[in-house]
Amino acid sequence: MRSVSVQWQWLIIGVLALLVSGNVARAQSNVTPVYFPETGHFISREFRLYFEAQGGVPAFGHPITEPYIRASDGVIVQYFERSRFELIERAGQQPFIVLGNIGNDYITQQGLFFERVPPVPDTPTRRYFPETGHILQGVFKDYWDRNNGATYFGAPLSEQVEEVLPNGQRKTVQYFERARLELEANGTISRGLLGRALAPCQQQVYRPRNFPSSGPTIEGDSEDCANPDSIIIGHVFPASARPGSTFALEAINYRRGGEPVDLWLNRPDGSVRSLPYDGEANTEGYLLVPFEIDADEPTGRWSIVAKGIRTDRLLLMSFYVE
Repeated sequence: MRSVSVQWQWLIIGVLALLVSGNVARAQSNVTPVYFPETGHFISREFRLYFEAQGGVPAFGHPITEPYIRASDGVIVQYFERSRFELIERAGQQPFIVLGNIGNDYITQQGLFFERVPPVPDTPTRRYFPETGHILQGVFKDYWDRNNGATYFGAPLSEQVEEVLPNGQRKTVQYFERARLELEANGTISRGLLGRALAPCQQQVYRPRNFPSSGPTIEGDSEDCANPDSIIIGHVFPASARPGSTFALEAINYRRGGEPVDLWLNRPDGSVRSLPYDGEANTEGYLLVPFEIDADEPTGRWSIVAKGIRTDRLLLMSFYVE
């Protein structure tokens, strides 16, 4: 069983992220979720808009997590097979997506080191990047140029190197700030699956089609990966509605045999509203509980917290009042 202090650390980070962004305008509220059965995850709202506008599956791969609040900094992120989307929210501005530096993160995770190389003159087939000290050339440069590499890949972090990939294949690859490009046997370039290597395992749990995420959740604990059936999967429906509406929380993977579930709400301003009743997970560990948001309550991103009283299994699920 996880300690209560660790759970509260996640909750504090999650609530702080909701407090920062809860009142940002939500022009994308009508962007409905799209389900990917290949990986068991959804895309919606700003994440779906960016995904579809910037290349979709060929560019980024399938989604492999739902949006969640990254524990290290409170940023809302979603992983795809080849990318990480990060939602930037600032008061008075529309939220927007940037691509995370997964190339840097993978190099750090794997303990790789690539020495800078001396400058060389640029030519039509070769370019030196003084900011990182590496050369982009040949078919890698052709691909980088044709695919808006400055935006999608960033500067090179290595030279072209031979590497044995996790699937056992040996390839010539080159690392960039936001990607790993790989030379295939037929001479074409593909984008490596760095998102697969970096996404938290507890966030990659397959999600049923009838459980679209209603908003970001907390990152969770990688210790749960040893027992995926203990990872709570849930959503609020409707995902967004006006003040004065009735919502419902649906969740699975509480204690089989049943357990009471403590419930409370986090408002967009960070204040807490307790509910006057507990939930009750049934003998299959399934929870369904309605709740109301009064007509005089504030608009923005809310969240409901549902903590199993016997197991300490915890869910924080966001939803929108707008």
